[in-house]
Amino acid sequence: MQQNLNGDGIVWDMVVTIANADDNVDNPAVLWEGEHKKIIAAKLKISSISTDELGSCDNINFDPLVLSTGFEPSADPMLQARRDAYAISFVRRLSEKQKKTNE
Repeated sequence: MQQNLNGDGIVWDMVVTIANADDNVDNPAVLWEGEHKKIIAAKLKISSISTDELGSCDNINFDPLVLSTGFEPSADPMLQARRDAYAISFVRRLSEKQKKTNE
């Protein structure tokens, strides 16, 4: 995988699409129609990789309902479903690492 990072690395834009007033933001199965404002909110550049053993992200868990001040979640039920799934995955990752440590 390191060979994919030769040169300038891998760059990814985080593009946020802003809902229009008539968009259904509570149902992820409903497609939004028409033009929408898009903002490049961040740029991620990966310039190196490391093994799990050398990584330092074991204690990081993404929670889509932990939001910055001024932001509120929609009523989209997938947010809670993802929160639960990510929490289960997090606990399993830590459990697997603990098992490897104890072997």
